[in-house]
Amino acid sequence: MQFQKLTLKRKLTGIIFVTSLSVLFVTCLMFLYYEVHNYRQSVARSLVAMADIIAANSSEILIFNDQKLAGQILSDLQVEPAITAGAFYDNNGKLFAMYPANASATDFPSSAGDDGIHFQGDFLILYTPINESQTRVGTLYLKSNLNLREHLKVYALVLLIILFGSGAVALLLSNFFQQQISQPLLELANVAKAISNRKDYSVRAKKTSDDELGDLTDAFNSMLNQIQKSHEETLAASRAKDDFLAALSHELRTPLNPVLLVASDAAINQDLPPPTRADFEMIRRNVELEARLIDDLLDLTRITRGKLALEQRPVDVHEALREAVSTVSADVEKKQIQLAIDLHAQKSVVVGDSVRLQQIFWNVIKNAVKFTPDQSKVTVKSFEAGSKVIVKIIDTGIGIKAGELSRVFNAFSQGDHANGGISHRFGGLGLGLAISRMLVEMHHGSIYAESAGAGKGATFIIELPLAPSPVPARQAAKPSPSPASIPAAPLTRPLSILLVEDHDPTRLTLSQLLRQRHYDVGSAASLAEARSLIQERKEKFDMVISDIGLPDGTGYDLMAEMRRSTPGIRGIALTGYGMEQDLAHSMDAGFTVHLTKPVTMESLEKALKELLA
Repeated sequence: MQFQKLTLKRKLTGIIFVTSLSVLFVTCLMFLYYEVHNYRQSVARSLVAMADIIAANSSEILIFNDQKLAGQILSDLQVEPAITAGAFYDNNGKLFAMYPANASATDFPSSAGDDGIHFQGDFLILYTPINESQTRVGTLYLKSNLNLREHLKVYALVLLIILFGSGAVALLLSNFFQQQISQPLLELANVAKAISNRKDYSVRAKKTSDDELGDLTDAFNSMLNQIQKSHEETLAASRAKDDFLAALSHELRTPLNPVLLVASDAAINQDLPPPTRADFEMIRRNVELEARLIDDLLDLTRITRGKLALEQRPVDVHEALREAVSTVSADVEKKQIQLAIDLHAQKSVVVGDSVRLQQIFWNVIKNAVKFTPDQSKVTVKSFEAGSKVIVKIIDTGIGIKAGELSRVFNAFSQGDHANGGISHRFGGLGLGLAISRMLVEMHHGSIYAESAGAGKGATFIIELPLAPSPVPARQAAKPSPSPASIPAAPLTRPLSILLVEDHDPTRLTLSQLLRQRHYDVGSAASLAEARSLIQERKEKFDMVISDIGLPDGTGYDLMAEMRRSTPGIRGIALTGYGMEQDLAHSMDAGFTVHLTKPVTMESLEKALKELLA
């Protein structure tokens, strides 16, 4: 019988006197198994102890239906990084409160499971009853990451050392046995190390025998198959999340578009009486606020998932500050606030994204104006401190209590001013400062707040590293000139526009508003209708305004077709898809301008006249 086909028991009998390699290998495996078992039990005991403490103090929360306090108790779980999720279920087994607060309910079991500990792969699930006077009032759910791979790294390293050392001894004693016994084990170790270093789950171990070692290789490769499949599913899930964010943006923005178009047009219509224009201006502001909230939610998601890319270039912080100040000028005038600009930094150039830097300053200045009483003062200062430029925004508003300073930059945190009878006084979701903090950190800077207490104002300090000298300053993007200041190219006939939009209210509204401005508009709700219009017309369209998501294709397809048939045609993508990749895709498809819904008539007219100019 060939040696390769002998059982492992007979092979070990033949080599046990010359090497302890196999014994050591089995011993190490048992050691690892014992360590894994003890570690799992230790984690389980710790989680049970924590759950008992939480459950013992949570019965009144469920009895009095206090979801806010439940959320606060669950938020304390953030001190335990291993705990990835937690939730309260009421006595009917329905989800009552969850952690993290920004997680989706679909990430949790739809109902409470059986009491006790459940191991699911690398996670430990615990259901603990919550009782009040021997009566069950609910269930506590905790999910903890065992992090076995990290925990066992040191033991795996010891195992590798033992295996390699024993292999060297086996090589000295018998080259034959080393090749037949040690080589398959070393092959597995090398493959595991290569996979760990390169994260390439397509690598497979080579099977060199048909005995138990061959079976181990088969099992190892089978495990790799499962890991690779899981990895691919994870990547697919990540792509699905990106698609969901794009769809969410589109679906939230699209219904707002006709409202903002009509409101923005009517707000500047001099034929309407001033009170009516004021009403439409109020509608316009509130729709734009709604769009800003959508942007904040999407920005928060993109930043936390590492999907937000920065365009790193030299930027003059002073220019970015002035642009941010001009953006909030309407609110400053409305509240009659004295806005003092005191920019003394001699060096003010940093390396960063000019748009995102403006967003940081806009959020903080907007926050200062919002919480400062009418006819008060807000000061914006800048100065240098070593290799940093420091920006201070100082307000004389409601101030920040000492207990709130530590969480003022947390997402959805709005402080005590959001509680009680004035919960709707200031509005917002509590995302602006959280996003600002994340963006500042992406620029390798820091942001923090100071306040002497309630009613004593607040100071926000932003520190950014100066660009290495010498670096030419790149000014923040200048505001585009108003439509009236952009000269339109002379035409011997009305400008013809192909409008493609599947949302009926938006299409009808936009068609009417464009025709009022003496444009020749052909409207379509799909690619098929657009193609028919193009074929029916004797003269070619001068421009196309198209949505991206259409019932029978995309605006990218339409733009590509029109560029082939009408070289030089210009296009405006008018869409609810506002992610970075959407903007890049629009430019690649040939659109000159990408406008994210909802849009005002001023911004659309500006884009049209810029293209004509």
